[in-house]
Parts: sequence; C-alpha cells; structure tokens
Amino acid sequence: MSSGLQQPPLTSGEGSKSFHLRLKSPHGCTSTKSKLWNASSADNATRNNLGIFKSLAMSYSEPITLECKCGCGEIFKTRNSVKKYVYPSHQKENNNIVQNAKHRALNKLEAKQRKTLEIYRKMMGNRTRIHRSREFLRGAGADLGILTHYTPYNGKQQPTLHDVMIINDPKDANYVYLQKASDE
Repeated sequence: MSSGLQQPPLTSGEGSKSFHLRLKSPHGCTSTKSKLWNASSADNATRNNLGIFKSLAMSYSEPITLECKCGCGEIFKTRNSVKKYVYPSHQKENNNIVQNAKHRALNKLEAKQRKTLEIYRKMMGNRTRIHRSREFLRGAGADLGILTHYTPYNGKQQPTLHDVMIINDPKDANYVYLQKASDE
C-alpha cells in the first residue's frame, strides 16, 4: 500500500500554470488539490524557481528498512520514516502490554488505599465520627500515612482518604478522630 503524493504532468494555459496534487491516505481515500500560478517561463524553470516540486520529489525517497517496535522482530520496508509498527494490530497489542503493566503498578499503590479505606469504613459503620488510637489502627492493618487530599475543617487542612478525614486529637497525640467528610 503506497501513501503520499502522486504528481501528474503540468497542464499549461495562456500565461498560467497549474498542477494537481493527488493525496492518498493510508486508508485508501484520495483527494485532489489544485494550484494555479502565473508563469511566463518554461515548465522546468517554473518548477525549479518555485521550489514546490523539489519538496514534493523528496517525499518519493527510497524505502527504508525498519524493525517493528512491538518486539516481534519483524523487518519491513516503508517510505514513512515515522512508522513504527508493521500493522496496526502490532501497535494495539504492544499498547495493551504497556497499559497492563502501568495498571498493575498502579494497582499495587491503590491496594493500600483500598485496604485502609475499608478498615476505616468498617470501624465507623453508620457513625460519622469515631475516636481510636494510632496503635489500634496500625494493628488493624491501616496505613495512617495514606491520604488522597486535604479537606478544610475548623480552619485547618485535614488529611483525608476519599471521604474519611483523619483528625489528630489535640489532647493526645496517640489518638485520632476518623470523621466522614461533609460534601459541603
């Protein structure tokens, strides 16, 4: 399948020259673009002076040999220097492998968040606020260092894990309040 520009010969009229560019997409669709300009010299001189056909001729370079970037090792020839994969299916398979690796790495991080949030919610039940010691929470398996954002509460920014605020007890540093964050 070839892609690029196809150049028919110039057509001449009185004092004007025109050329047609036929563009062919990788999907097989074609479109034609026409250009007109005034010129009084011969066709070759006009082509050289305008520099248009020099740049068009460069797109018809010799095919280069590349190796598919998906890791299959397949060698292919192309004129498109930015082409990385032999077929779109190779790109999709490679992208799936890359994305799955990213999601596995994220799941390891999010697993701690899910576990801690589940512990907090189980302890709270239907209550909106509970008072627990840090040691008790650690013993239950919660990681007190995990948070998703800060929520303003009583003039301070409180660490919050999704919808549960972790508020330090002002009277005893070994205790915290777990409180449902309001949607206000």
